[in-house]
Amino acid sequence: MTTSDDRTTSAWAPLRRTHFYVHDLFHREAARIDIGITSRRILDYIDFADDRGVSDGVTIQELCDLIPPRTRTQRVAKTLDRMRQRGWVRQDAERRTGPRRGRLWHLTDEGQLVRGFYKRVAEQILQDVYREASEPTTHSLLHLGERATRHRDRTLGVVLLAANPTVGDEPPRNPDWAALRGAHFYINDLFFERAEPMGVDPTERRVLDALGLADARGVERGLTVTTQCKLIETPIAPQTVGSILERKAAQGWVESVAPTCGSRAATWRLTAIGREIRTTYKDIAESILRDVYQDGSDEERAELLELAKTSETYRNLRLEPIVELALRSRDLD
Repeated sequence: MTTSDDRTTSAWAPLRRTHFYVHDLFHREAARIDIGITSRRILDYIDFADDRGVSDGVTIQELCDLIPPRTRTQRVAKTLDRMRQRGWVRQDAERRTGPRRGRLWHLTDEGQLVRGFYKRVAEQILQDVYREASEPTTHSLLHLGERATRHRDRTLGVVLLAANPTVGDEPPRNPDWAALRGAHFYINDLFFERAEPMGVDPTERRVLDALGLADARGVERGLTVTTQCKLIETPIAPQTVGSILERKAAQGWVESVAPTCGSRAATWRLTAIGREIRTTYKDIAESILRDVYQDGSDEERAELLELAKTSETYRNLRLEPIVELALRSRDLD
């Protein structure tokens, strides 16, 4: 049985679900060494600037311009300070001329080691998720990843060039798992750049998707916070999920259902507005996928979409037992 979060499914929906799932699995593992989404983006884009010849470091403002979504300066500054205390980044002399003045930030050797760790983790997850692919299909997949990463390089290179006229040429890329990992990270970053104005951050997306999964399976009473935490692949405290649900209830996206006789806790479900929000951000994600993978041939894109259907087996094997348990739970009677 397919553990889908859609009542109706577009051709790109399996790939969208796979991208989100890979992202969630990665952040579950990255949380073990306290790598959050903002810190991963900072490490990635300082390294990206260095690859493009910006060897004197980058300013906080440049990082805010490079990192989708346009992360608030205060958040970047706070994260950089925490990373500096851990020895992952260092602060050098101040740039006093040009359009981007300010303190310059670099990765330390420790920061490079941390990057190496999470890159290997991400690439292993991708290999696990796409392990059913044949050798020719894997070849096509990695070539698409390489082209998608070049798409990222061109886009971010324009941002770097605005403050650094001496930016070098795009670095060489190979059709390998590293390129596909870069494409996955970039696609998810682009998604949250466009979803954030709607009021959907990465954690909220996971909570809404868990409720969407129950909604698609016809679980009319919704899910308890405990069951939602089991469906969300990253470690999120029940208190955090509860706070998100309260906030989204105030916006009219979700509603709580009082516990029935014999049940231990209230359940939560999407409202009509919540379903519309999910439809909107799913359309956004699939539009980004079509855009980023546009450089592939029609045949390669068809292979990618077919592979995404197969790769969902990996996701389903993990989530289906939780969904089935929720369906039989007394909380859902």
